[in-house]
Amino acid sequence: MRWLPVLLVLAACKPVPECENNAQCADLEACIEQQCEPVECLTSTQCAMEYYCAQDTYVCTFGCEFSDDCYTADRCEPSTNICVPRKCDDTQRDCDVGERCDVSTGECYLDPAPHCKTCSSASECGTTGQCWNFGMGSYCFLECNPEAVETCPAGFQCTLVNNSYYYCVAFCPMFE
Repeated sequence: MRWLPVLLVLAACKPVPECENNAQCADLEACIEQQCEPVECLTSTQCAMEYYCAQDTYVCTFGCEFSDDCYTADRCEPSTNICVPRKCDDTQRDCDVGERCDVSTGECYLDPAPHCKTCSSASECGTTGQCWNFGMGSYCFLECNPEAVETCPAGFQCTLVNNSYYYCVAFCPMFE
């Protein structure tokens, strides 16, 4: 019976479990050793760009865990957890207007064809081009195949014109 008060004191010193997982804690608190503790982050969305939330420390750490942690033009390199420039694999999504994607190198390059070049006759537009004036000047429009993959450079759309042929079309005055 003499030991009963000592046992009660020891039992009172052990904290009562407050949580079993982070969902049982408030915002910006993590369940650490069954206690809700304030932390810097729980997910990478709570960190600045090019930082991710380290799940072992709940601290925003420089680098990335996923490509979402990087700026749009970058991707996460998993071997180093560093954001690096994104390589292209889709002309329309990854390249600037007038460029095409070379998937073998992952680099965008300026399409050498005379898309939206100012013209006075079709002869200036290559063998598959036409020189048309839509009221804002005359420009070259080149034929395209709507069934082909990446038939037009970025910013252009393969469009049926005059119910006859498909051409790569864009708002040409923006290129001047």
